[in-house]
Amino acid sequence: MALDKNNYVEVLNWDLDYIREQLDNGKTILAAVEAGPIVQESLKNGYSNYIKAKIELKEMNENLKAVCACDNPANALIWLWRD
Repeated sequence: MALDKNNYVEVLNWDLDYIREQLDNGKTILAAVEAGPIVQESLKNGYSNYIKAKIELKEMNENLKAVCACDNPANALIWLWRD
């Protein structure tokens, strides 16, 4: 499915299995992450090899009160989807 910013699943505390399941079911994900080097590279390429999905930055935000997969505080919201 295409990116759908009006109909999405929000993931603020990273759960890779849940994210992959939702992507497999054609959902768009809005996820909280730490915008470290791996995420930055994925954003530059428009694709996450880790999740096997397209990726786009929604916003940088230091006040998310969420946790990234790396267990660091999240500072960015990203869109994830598969075509």
